[in-house]
Amino acid sequence: MIIILIIGLYHFLTSSVVSHYIPVLFCDTLMGVNFNPNFYVDITDYSLSKQEAILKHETQKPQRFVNLFKLMNSYRAAQCNAPIGKFAEAYYFEPSFPFTDIRHILPLPLKLRPFHIENQNGFL
Repeated sequence: MIIILIIGLYHFLTSSVVSHYIPVLFCDTLMGVNFNPNFYVDITDYSLSKQEAILKHETQKPQRFVNLFKLMNSYRAAQCNAPIGKFAEAYYFEPSFPFTDIRHILPLPLKLRPFHIENQNGFL
């Protein structure tokens, strides 16, 4: 409970102090716990570089984090209805003056696709 309060306090302080000078984006939590993103960034082209970077942390048993990144980033891509094999990172932005719309400074998101099922026995 104390840890959650401390994290909440850091979120509040960071947002209150810094967000008037630069926009603050909060990154996804481990396994997406208590995180409701409102921005997604397509990282499919950079997934191998991300995997290589994770594997450089040899003392951390990095393969488990590679598996986690693949799971979470494919899940976040699926939230955008992206096809299998795509990866996305999720972020949260709380608008504050003067940064109410920051889409022009972010990389392009995954394109949302219409939802349909071609094969009823396929992956949903």
